[in-house]
Formats: sequence, C-alpha cells, structure tokens
Amino acid sequence: MGCGFCEAASSNSVGTLVVDCVVKPVGRQLDYVRHFQDNVEKLREKKRELADARDRLLHKIEDAKNRLLLIENDVQNLQSRADETLSDMETLEEEIQLNKRCLNWCPNCSWRYQLSKKAKKKIQDISELLERFGRLGPVGYRDPTALPTIDFLCSKEFVVSESSKAAFKQIIEALKDENINMIGLWGMGGVGKTTLVHEVGSQAPKLNLFGKVVITTVSKAKF
Repeated sequence: MGCGFCEAASSNSVGTLVVDCVVKPVGRQLDYVRHFQDNVEKLREKKRELADARDRLLHKIEDAKNRLLLIENDVQNLQSRADETLSDMETLEEEIQLNKRCLNWCPNCSWRYQLSKKAKKKIQDISELLERFGRLGPVGYRDPTALPTIDFLCSKEFVVSESSKAAFKQIIEALKDENINMIGLWGMGGVGKTTLVHEVGSQAPKLNLFGKVVITTVSKAKF
C-alpha cells in the first residue's frame, strides 16, 4: 500500500514537472503573440527616445569640436551603437509593415511571435543604451600636446559697440583676404583691443577661417 502511494506521488510529481516544462514555454510564446502590438508600440517609443538622445549627443560633439576638443572614445562608441541600433530599427520596422500588408487578412501566429520577440529584445537593448546616455560624462577633452587656444573667452564678455563691431568686421574681412599676411590693431590703452582680438580668435574657427587659433606675446624687438 505504502509503495503504491509512493509510486502515485512520484508519478504525480513527474507529471507536474512535465506539465511545467511544456506549459511555461508555450505560455511565453503565447504572451509574445498576445502582446505583439503593445511590444511594437513600446519599441517605437523607445526608438524616439534613443533618436532624441543621439541627436543631443551629436550637438554636444559638434560643440566640443568647435572648441577644438578631442572626443572621448566611449562617447564615439556610444554614438556608433546608437546609430547601428536606429538603423536596425528601420529594418525591423520595414519588416513589420511588410508582413502586416501581406498577412492583413490572415494573421500568422508564428510571424507575430518572431517579430514580437525581436521587438522585446530591442526594447531591452535600447533601455540599456539609454542608461549609458544617462551616465555619460564630458564628451571631449583638450589635446595635451596642442598649443593653448583662446577659446576661453566667453562671447558674453565681449561688449559690442558700433566701433568694435566695425573693427571686428574689418578684421574678419582681412583674414579672408589671402593677400594679407599680417594685421595690425592700433588704439589707446584700455579701449578693448585685446578683448577684440580674443573675440576674433574665438569666432574664426566657427567661420571656418582657421582650424586652430593660438595666442602668444611678441616683443617689439622682433619687428
């Protein structure tokens, strides 16, 4: 009797184990099919978030390059990962739209399962990328081997007057003239000559006149 009970209990345990092994995977597959549209919508939302984060990063990279900074390796890697993921998203979106048109009148559970599973995986990948964007530090750093630049002057410190505005334009035009090799700036002490030179130096790279601008002191004895 006892042995019969043990055999029955053992049989029930095995049966339960088999049911669990079969039902759980099937249940997960059915979840992918049932939540197909939800997963697609969540993926599209994540795609928009990633595109916005990538665009903000590109703006920071462009600003850093304008200030003659070198871009950190992890920043470049993150940008590449974001670009690749967004490209993969375009391919997946095309696949979703194509299959929707083909199977509009006859939904295919296998197709829904495969695409829903891909969407779920992409959602996870994008979420991890967005976390990396959130932890990102400064995008650029100064080249330790480069000469000191003059981009430390903030444009807000440059007080624009009619005379300084006219002088600024004249200097910029002179810099554009390939026949001019030297530009002199004359004026009484304290009128803002040095400030004007710094402002010209900070704007010249932005106007694509020079790749880099440096400042140095030259004694009168050298002329």
